[in-house]
Amino acid sequence: MTGSERSEYKGWVELESEPGFFNAILHQLGTQDFKVQELFGLDEFALNLLPMPVHGLIYLYQYNDESLTSDDRHDCPGDLWFANQTTTNSCATVAMMNIVMNAEDTTLGSELQAFKEATVPLPPPHRGFMLDKNDFIRSIHNSVARRSALVSEDLLLENKFEAAEQLSRTQSRKRVARPSRIRKRADTEQAFHYIAYVPVKGQVWELDGFEMQPRCLGSSGTDNWIGVASTAIQERMMNNEDLSCSLLAVCQSPLRKILHQFESSRESEEDGKHVRLAAEHVAELASCEEGLDMMRERQKDYSPAVHRWVQILADKGVLRDLIADTAGGK
Repeated sequence: MTGSERSEYKGWVELESEPGFFNAILHQLGTQDFKVQELFGLDEFALNLLPMPVHGLIYLYQYNDESLTSDDRHDCPGDLWFANQTTTNSCATVAMMNIVMNAEDTTLGSELQAFKEATVPLPPPHRGFMLDKNDFIRSIHNSVARRSALVSEDLLLENKFEAAEQLSRTQSRKRVARPSRIRKRADTEQAFHYIAYVPVKGQVWELDGFEMQPRCLGSSGTDNWIGVASTAIQERMMNNEDLSCSLLAVCQSPLRKILHQFESSRESEEDGKHVRLAAEHVAELASCEEGLDMMRERQKDYSPAVHRWVQILADKGVLRDLIADTAGGK
């Protein structure tokens, strides 16, 4: 799928909980100060493996009607950037923006910086609306999707629209809804949702785009905010005990620090340290490139080759024989 096709597509596709995709998206958005890593635990050992500082956590869980909600929510303070989710399937980017826009001592890049400056004065619902309508951000979000995923998403939305129209007609005729049938249809679809946890000005916040207001989890210092967030995350994990979930950490990319140390070691002629830092730098660049390679692989469109292959089979009569054999086997 070409860049122009992605720009023209006004919907959002589901984003998998794959760190490489998040890293590629951030890189394409123009910021290289972040690195997303999967987190397999909230214990000290797991946290020590992360680059510091950690700007936020992204929690993915299987959403259902009984998912945990909280009344402990506040009006969004002026020093907190929080956007609501205003459209389907954008929750991954909404969660990521709710972290990136609050990160300190980072460079966002020209596009994201302009978006932040334009949305800071707005309330959360309007920020979410502006995010939904931002062609630059939406196109890059969709760049990790295959063409078939966009077609499937369009078909899914069309089916939902037709089902809603049919339900509306049924209700108008009988004036009685059939919730059991609707609930059964909904239960067959697994809905996943991303939410963010972020420290801002000594407070730890849970930022859920589905909620109109952010949730304050309490006060903390810069070094121990994850401990406060982990309590809320573990509560959600227990509430969704039998369902799928994953956790990503949005960290400071170590590239800038490595480059600074590399230059210092070269000036001081510390050969051993110089070689080690050079190796770390190459490894980090390779990690960044890995995510971009995953994105490029998704962008490849094999449908013309498949179409041509099927056409050749049909021209040679092979396809007809295959269909006949299949029908005969039944």
